[in-house]
Amino acid sequence: MTVGFFLSTHTIDEWLSSYGYLVVFLLVMIESIGVPVPGETALIGAALYAGSTGKLEIEWVIAVAIAGAIIGDNIG
Repeated sequence: MTVGFFLSTHTIDEWLSSYGYLVVFLLVMIESIGVPVPGETALIGAALYAGSTGKLEIEWVIAVAIAGAIIGDNIG
């Protein structure tokens, strides 16, 4: 029996408001390892969240996404 792992965009939005850059880093890293999680969705959500609320800086969103992708790629 397969257990599905599902993250809605609402869940990602809640995580972004609570944990910010860490969510982007972890989801992009885990996706780069090869696990099917919504890393790109989190990245787009973080960019929209940064632009609409000003609580995240877009430069840091880009930097942590790059770091997560590189580290995840090297792990996986």
